[in-house]
Amino acid sequence: MVASDDELRAAVDEELAWDPRVDDTRVTVTVRHGVVTLRGAVGSYPQKRAAGADAGRVLGIARVDDALEVELPETSRRTDAELRRTVEATLATNCELGASTVEVHAEDGWITLTGRVPWHCQRVVADRLAAGTVGVYGVTNDIELVPVTSPPQGLRTTILQAVSRTTHTSGVEVSIGVSSDGVVMLHGVTPSARERDCVVDAAWRAPGVVQVVSDIRLAAAPVGAHRLQPGWRHG
Repeated sequence: MVASDDELRAAVDEELAWDPRVDDTRVTVTVRHGVVTLRGAVGSYPQKRAAGADAGRVLGIARVDDALEVELPETSRRTDAELRRTVEATLATNCELGASTVEVHAEDGWITLTGRVPWHCQRVVADRLAAGTVGVYGVTNDIELVPVTSPPQGLRTTILQAVSRTTHTSGVEVSIGVSSDGVVMLHGVTPSARERDCVVDAAWRAPGVVQVVSDIRLAAAPVGAHRLQPGWRHG
């Protein structure tokens, strides 16, 4: 038997309460057929992202629908011009972005990133830095990925090797396809979101990759998977 929706909802509630980054006092959690929906409001955009990540980590959750609203306190609000200048300055002084060209646009507190970078990890860095800026309601990442090399031969094998270095492969049943133009296609099942994310991350780190298409499903969590074992204490 797999965990019920009520068990999953309770586990998500506990995970949100466990995260010091998230004020969950105005967050409502519902689960239907393994799909969790978050409703309510949080006080910053990083909190919204953290809450979604927390819910997705719970064993048995198949998908997260994040309907949380960001309600900034008055002291955190900024004009679009202030936001654009702050994000531009933050990106310009980050060593991980190197000589990458990223442009910043702000409208009604929403940041849109454009430009070009050679690696997906640089897109992630730019996105994270923009999202963490005080006064931001949300981020759209339209940065184009332009690798400096083409996908090498045997890329499928090297991706699998990267996965085996970072996670236990027991229960991981994933097939990997690589096109000549740098698109990686992932299909299969993993025991939890952690293994799925490790596979996706390994694919994105491969040279020459411009897109990762993931159709990886999560195995259902068994009944009792979220109960503490004897000898462990919560809190």
